[in-house]
Amino acid sequence: MRVRTLQSLTTPRGEISAGRVIDIPDHLAERLKGKVEPIAKEKPEVLLKTGRVVPIILENLTKTFQGLFEKAVDETAAVCRPGCFEMVQKDFLDLAKEIQDAEDRINLEWLKANDGAGDLGDFHEAVTRWRSLHLKAIGECQNYKQPSLTAACSKENQ
Repeated sequence: MRVRTLQSLTTPRGEISAGRVIDIPDHLAERLKGKVEPIAKEKPEVLLKTGRVVPIILENLTKTFQGLFEKAVDETAAVCRPGCFEMVQKDFLDLAKEIQDAEDRINLEWLKANDGAGDLGDFHEAVTRWRSLHLKAIGECQNYKQPSLTAACSKENQ
């Protein structure tokens, strides 16, 4: 039986962290009631719509995650040339930290998916945040009073 752990479990082989998807013998499910929740055997289409993932569809989910992220990267790259993000990292430290935090969140959501606990909605939210912060950075670059960087980030000069 496939279950998701609701809390950390100690086993003879070591610790299983909360939120992990594991397979257990059916007879253990009753004994672990309240510590694990069964994962419904639904069709992949239903799992994708609800954002719940099981390893069977991990490859498709990974491709979906990759497609979402690549689209966001392409959208931001289309409006900014090199130089903007270096300027943001140097002169807008708070914004640079927000961008790094957004990238860390994307990586975390991707790792969760690789563990079979991914959520398409959470990943989409993380990518949307990352994209909006990059567009904000591009705006800061375009408004910056340093001519070389303003030109580098202007779409008309590409």
